[in-house]
Amino acid sequence: MLVDLSYRFEAAFGFLSRENLPRFIRLNSDYQFHSYDQGDVNFEDITFRYDDKELNFAASPFVVQKKSDPSAASYENVIAPPPIISFSQEKNLITTELRGDEVEVIEVWNTGVWDIRIQGILIDMKNHNRPSEQVEQLRRLFQYNNVIECSGTQFYEMGIDFLYFKSVEISGVVGFEDTIQYSINARSIKDVGFKLFES
Repeated sequence: MLVDLSYRFEAAFGFLSRENLPRFIRLNSDYQFHSYDQGDVNFEDITFRYDDKELNFAASPFVVQKKSDPSAASYENVIAPPPIISFSQEKNLITTELRGDEVEVIEVWNTGVWDIRIQGILIDMKNHNRPSEQVEQLRRLFQYNNVIECSGTQFYEMGIDFLYFKSVEISGVVGFEDTIQYSINARSIKDVGFKLFES
């Protein structure tokens, strides 16, 4: 029986990312090739910092550490490919209903924190066995009971610098003993939100 792993690795590590990202497109109107700039190819990478530790999520098979460039990002601690991150946010409203149809007064109106869902996979690319080391790193990250500094284009876009974890789910992937999938629920927090409660 032949198992095609190409789709799995493409989803995990993004074969169309980094230097392999296509730079040409053919338009149906004139059948000519036009060149486009790749732009930021690191937008999916994220980093968590806590307690003098740093964990990077990046497309590790395509990372080339540029030691000559001191401004280049450090990928020494890459534990997994970039996860899929979803953000949701609600308004905090206090309203008073008045007599009559569709009539209400909004007394307090502000924006709530971001609810964040982080989903990804951990793969043992060396021994193709259970990725126990990566699972332990993820467990230690979740069990850290304080705020965590986060960085990456997706967090910058949402104005998020710090977050805290609420729940985690870790499970295997049927048919792939070297792959573990995880899902983390987190919430954003502002500097003042946790400095007020430090002991």
